[in-house]
Amino acid sequence: MRPPGPERSGGDDACDREFCPECDLAVARTDEECPECGAPIEPGATQRDR
Repeated sequence: MRPPGPERSGGDDACDREFCPECDLAVARTDEECPECGAPIEPGATQRDR
């Protein structure tokens, strides 16, 4: 049996991912800036569908 994924468990905001617009690093939606390059992360602006 597979553990529930974020789409089935309601998920935690920290588990949702976005991508840095500068370096394309996967970052948590709760991050305000990229830990790799320091670029500001705007909520919802860089989401990808996977």
